[in-house]
Amino acid sequence: DVLLKRVREVLDSEVSKKMAGADPKSPRAFSEALVRGLELKTLELQSVNQALRADIARRAETEHLLVERENLLRLIIDTEPECVKVVDPQGYLQSMNPAGLVMIEADSLDEMRERPLTDVVAPEFRQEFAALHGRTMAGGSGTFVFQTQGLRGGSRWLESRTAPLRDGTTVIGVLAITRDITDRRIMEEELRASE
Repeated sequence: DVLLKRVREVLDSEVSKKMAGADPKSPRAFSEALVRGLELKTLELQSVNQALRADIARRAETEHLLVERENLLRLIIDTEPECVKVVDPQGYLQSMNPAGLVMIEADSLDEMRERPLTDVVAPEFRQEFAALHGRTMAGGSGTFVFQTQGLRGGSRWLESRTAPLRDGTTVIGVLAITRDITDRRIMEEELRASE
């Protein structure tokens, strides 16, 4: 609307200028001045139209590249064999890749949306888990080994590394990379038992 209004203003102004020198009593001169004015405006509008098309094409290409990059990043995270998750300041999951959902025995992220992440941490580890979350929200980072209590009753040993997720200088959540170390823990316990 703004562009159309501006085009009309410029067109009216240019036509008025061209017609200013024409004798309004001479229909031929008046007509020629009007045609010249319209031809100039047509050329100008074609140039503006071409610039707008080029701008639209650049924006479409940029948007396409952003979508491709986002899809590649999503593919990388979804393929990662370790859990990649983002936890909000209150301790609720914002995102988690498929490997993480398997670790907590969830079919989808929706199963955990209304529950704090500590719900899948074994009770004896919840306090320390919450403390690490708090330290990370304060800008720190850390590593924590704990046992889970999955949504379907299973138990796993996990090792989680956390880092603050920042938007500029503000910590907006916790980014955590978590690996399943259950097999390693079982082997360590068997080794200790055999000594």
